[in-house]
Amino acid sequence: MDENILAWRRVICRKVASALESNGFRVYITDDKNECAGKIISLIQEDATVGIGGSMSIRELKIIETLQERGQRLVYHTPGMTREESLAKRREALLSDVYLASPQSVTLDGKLIFLDSNGNRSSAVTFGPKRVILVAGFNKITPDEISGIKRAREVAAPINARRLNLKTPCVQTGLCSDCDSADRICRVLEIIMKKPSPTEIDVVLCADDMGY
Repeated sequence: MDENILAWRRVICRKVASALESNGFRVYITDDKNECAGKIISLIQEDATVGIGGSMSIRELKIIETLQERGQRLVYHTPGMTREESLAKRREALLSDVYLASPQSVTLDGKLIFLDSNGNRSSAVTFGPKRVILVAGFNKITPDEISGIKRAREVAAPINARRLNLKTPCVQTGLCSDCDSADRICRVLEIIMKKPSPTEIDVVLCADDMGY
């Protein structure tokens, strides 16, 4: 990355980190994907059971493979599972020691925005796992709550709907139409304004772009 772009992105990340810390979160800033992945791994105890949501950022960082190599007990759903198996894994992940996920947006004033289809991630990041580790690339930083929701619906949702082979209007048009499709992916909107009291939450920001 160009050093001037990186320097600017660091400034923005520090501003976001300060706001998140004011809202009760622990925050780490990383420059690139390798540093980001290393920081996440360092935050996870080797004897912890780790639940993992459907985050493409986590998969892009090869976190699952790295944890598997060190013998970590992982709980996550995969595309080849039946619906019953997938739901069982999502429920089991709610009681993991550590839960890994990524929000669709992080605002400059320190809010975390999640837009879910089933609600398992939005449940897990607020109550259930003892500790939550969230990762967000620079592309997920938005000025405010309204623009954060807009990003979740108009950027992340159409891309994820296409990834999951869903039959939604946004897959065809690339735009959110607030549809009534049976495959609609935008069903549960969660905005975390302050850290939930019973849950420890670490946020790892990265100056690089990643995920949807």
